[in-house]
Amino acid sequence: MRRWTAATTATAVGATTAADHRRWVKSIFGQVLSLLPEYNHNPMKTIFKYSRKAELENLLWEIDQKKKVKSYGLVSILPPSSVVKNYLTKQDAEIIKGYLDKEYDEQRYQTTLEYSEKIWQAKEKLFFQRLDEVISEKSLDKYYVWLTMFGPGGSYEMPNKVSIRLKTKDDLEYADVNIAHELIHLMVQRIVDREKMNHQQKEQLVEAILFQPVIAKVFGIRNKKVGLNPYFLHLDQLFPKINIDK
Repeated sequence: MRRWTAATTATAVGATTAADHRRWVKSIFGQVLSLLPEYNHNPMKTIFKYSRKAELENLLWEIDQKKKVKSYGLVSILPPSSVVKNYLTKQDAEIIKGYLDKEYDEQRYQTTLEYSEKIWQAKEKLFFQRLDEVISEKSLDKYYVWLTMFGPGGSYEMPNKVSIRLKTKDDLEYADVNIAHELIHLMVQRIVDREKMNHQQKEQLVEAILFQPVIAKVFGIRNKKVGLNPYFLHLDQLFPKINIDK
């Protein structure tokens, strides 16, 4: 983004006093920024974050959950087996922390954050608008997306936190889709609990929502087999007063 030099430009248009200068900055910069595509008029509902501490906490959790993740048929990216132990002890945790300290690349996380935030910003507003047409659950004012290089791809924590893996080429290519997937998880968890859904049913429900035509179109995705999903044509039974025929 071009950096404007306010003092020199202000002088050129006759802003000679401090008060004049402030008024000029407010009026001119507001106009300039409004023309830039990256300027965010409406702050996003979704806040992207990362930190070494959060990554360590997530990594320890993913190691602890690796057997369960494997039972779901998912592939989790973890440190080498020489680092990961079957059961975490204090000593194991220190070894894992040492591994992360060596591998942690601040610049990579920052670059990944900027990339994922940019592609999500372009779709966030329309995603939530279309989601309102499909389900009756209302979104929260804020959600937090924590970036990670480990785990099976994505996870969520009620009420408003998701973790998204952004390490592989596919992770980056489908970052917006994976974020949407995890956000839908947060929004339908009440239904999942009420209906006592198992893991497979929960994932089917999320996919049935994600691949509704009005939502899938936002991300340019399709799934030819989604018609076999038991929830795809019957969301109105779970979410009253919705329209899925658009």
